[in-house]
Amino acid sequence: MTRFLCLASLAFILLHSTGASFAQTKPQTRIVQGRNFTYALPAGWRVGEEGNHALVLQANDLSAGVIVYGVSGLGQNLTPPQFAYSAITNNLRLAPDVRISKPTPIQPMPGYTAAAVMDIAYTKKGPQGTQRIVGIVVSNVVSVYARSDAVVTLMLALDSRWGAVQSWLPQVALQALNTGPNPFGRTAMSGAILNDTVRQREAYGQYLSWSQANWAGVVAQRAASLDRQAQGNGETLTGQYWGKNPYSGEPERFSTSPSVIWVHRDGRQIPSSNSTFDPRTPTDSDWRRVQR
Repeated sequence: MTRFLCLASLAFILLHSTGASFAQTKPQTRIVQGRNFTYALPAGWRVGEEGNHALVLQANDLSAGVIVYGVSGLGQNLTPPQFAYSAITNNLRLAPDVRISKPTPIQPMPGYTAAAVMDIAYTKKGPQGTQRIVGIVVSNVVSVYARSDAVVTLMLALDSRWGAVQSWLPQVALQALNTGPNPFGRTAMSGAILNDTVRQREAYGQYLSWSQANWAGVVAQRAASLDRQAQGNGETLTGQYWGKNPYSGEPERFSTSPSVIWVHRDGRQIPSSNSTFDPRTPTDSDWRRVQR
């Protein structure tokens, strides 16, 4: 197990920027049934390591990759973000400065009761010097018989390559499922869990449907959440907000300081600290109030 974790960690902390760049379109993939995992392997990728507890998939140029790591029989109940942080820092040990942020609850995959998606970022020294690695983490947890089983999926890439793979890498990564005879050590823990494993193996098609449909919802949900956060932070930092021009309907930035802003047909603006202010007159009624 120690040997595997070292290999799994090295598979990503030594990422470098040599090799051909990724296309933004999803590459061809093939479903592979390994010793322990069933997974989708993109063209131009290889298996870095496959064990009972973890799977490592790597781009041939080491610019991106996937890690799946799971455990069974934890003696404490952990939330998905807590397990992700524990596994990444204590087991995978990717880097001292690893940061996990923006946890968002999502629908758990079959056989689990809670899940979350998070951002991950860290830096590591490699052949090309210090480089920043970013990506997404999906963590699933289930509590059974006063213990917890959990699995975390990491989708990672060099910061300079993330934009080229982020549209398809999560959907590929979430197709990895431990279908071996003793997934994450569950068989030794409970015969009932073995039955669950058999059902999961037989329902792999259902799992694939979950991963694809669920991720589409995750993308939409996180985009909306990040937009709200960005707008809130942006207003605080810039003193401006995005609103619609009452004449053209086009988005424009307006100051947050006035209580009211009126816009004229000719483009003039009149801000006022008096919320009841109205510049319209019988001879000039072409003023409209900006609605936030």
